[in-house]
Amino acid sequence: MHKIQRGLREPGAAWVAVRGRVRGRVFTWWCRAFRPRVRIGRNLFLTGRLEIRGPGSVIIGDNVNVGMTVTPYTYSRDSVIQIGDRVFLNGARFGCKQRIEIGAHCILAECRITDYDFHSLDPEHRDDPAYIKCRPVTIGENVWVTRDVIIQKGVTIGRDSTIAPLSLVRTSIPERCVAGGNPAAVLKMLPPAERERAAMNAARPAS
Repeated sequence: MHKIQRGLREPGAAWVAVRGRVRGRVFTWWCRAFRPRVRIGRNLFLTGRLEIRGPGSVIIGDNVNVGMTVTPYTYSRDSVIQIGDRVFLNGARFGCKQRIEIGAHCILAECRITDYDFHSLDPEHRDDPAYIKCRPVTIGENVWVTRDVIIQKGVTIGRDSTIAPLSLVRTSIPERCVAGGNPAAVLKMLPPAERERAAMNAARPAS
């Protein structure tokens, strides 16, 4: 009843919600029928475009929200892009030769994430696969990657962190911090989460 009342008050928003759910279900059914290496969980919400290309596997969790144009591209049959539950993908672009993993509850804006260099720095071997480097990328839970961020191969971003706009992330970032710059570095550490503070207080000896 509450949803119906809200829909009557905001018909435009209700139409966007219904359309997003329907498009998500149709896309999920299409992938199940024609893209066996693509696995999509429940309740995909699709207001943008999801362009999946390449021979690798793409695994999308439950309640994922896709806005703008999102491009999970894979470049080998062994490639795996894994997106956790309740992730908001708003224009993110992926290039995966090995593995890219996104934790649950993340927000990814118009960023680029790749585990592959695509070309060698050696001018004599630009397109020689033996000279092109590749290392997995892992983004922990509840990370916010803002717009125009580039995340390169081998990077791990700890849970609960935020990457500031226009950053180039070349090395790993710890948990619960704000990082930014070119190359990205920690700008601010965040205080412990409530659950962590409670655990620390419980571990303290009674006075």
